[in-house]
Amino acid sequence: MNRCRMCGCSDARNIFQVGPYSILRCPACGFGWPMPFPTVEELSAFYTGCQHAAAVEDSVNTAERQRVAARMRELAPEACSVLDVGCGFGHYLDIAREIGFETYGVDIDEGRASYASARGHKIHCGEVTTSIFDGRRFDCIILNHVIEHVPDPIVLLHCLRDLLAPGGLLFIACPNFAGLHARITKGHFHHICPPEHICYFTSTSLRRAVGTTGFSEIALETTTHPLQVKHLLAFLSYLRFIKPREYHVPGNEAIVQRFVDRRFSSLRSPAYAAVLLLSRWLAPIVTVLGGDHIESYWRRV
Repeated sequence: MNRCRMCGCSDARNIFQVGPYSILRCPACGFGWPMPFPTVEELSAFYTGCQHAAAVEDSVNTAERQRVAARMRELAPEACSVLDVGCGFGHYLDIAREIGFETYGVDIDEGRASYASARGHKIHCGEVTTSIFDGRRFDCIILNHVIEHVPDPIVLLHCLRDLLAPGGLLFIACPNFAGLHARITKGHFHHICPPEHICYFTSTSLRRAVGTTGFSEIALETTTHPLQVKHLLAFLSYLRFIKPREYHVPGNEAIVQRFVDRRFSSLRSPAYAAVLLLSRWLAPIVTVLGGDHIESYWRRV
């Protein structure tokens, strides 16, 4: 199916290959998706077999979450409740509770949901529907790096609108398919990883999707985490050892990843501290050229 899932354009083009998947991009809005598109059964089998990372928190991610939570409080000073869709271990909810929110979460993974529940949050394990928590409506909803996993983002957005109270606030973050990192590394951009990530948004396509499902835009910007710059530097360094035309040859993914892990991801590497420091300095520049992630705030209308 070459018709764009966001704008309906029928002229989508195959831009590169990732394993058995062709990655298509819409020339009108920039939205991307894999073909063949994974079925519901394939997605269910994939997530059933996933091994999730442990519930480890770090200072960098905590600072990022605190910044988002503070912005949400600023935009919705009277808000009382927040729902985190895809809440994972509940780290966002921990911070939201600290600044006065009543916290609710949804996650399809039983282990993560149990962990977040044990931390004192109200958690629903399963799919998000309008009937969860007895049909309660929320003042704020967090959708942090979830929309790229969902086979039908429009259906999800309509559901979230129904879950929001009138005038409620929606925060969405997702990878940026038009960012500098994605443009340089193409099929090796680590967020293009079907069947895990199956919807690849740009600012234009995200605006179209959210704006047509009953939300008005408050703010939308791209951001870059220093660790993402570190990975980009690793990929560029790898280019010194192979011919450029071989860089995106299907099958090289494992070789590239081993190189990245060996050269830059070990805390014992002499180059690690210097690369991380350089990454922190370069992150604002990369953001200007096209950040790795899109962060946006929306109001239900």
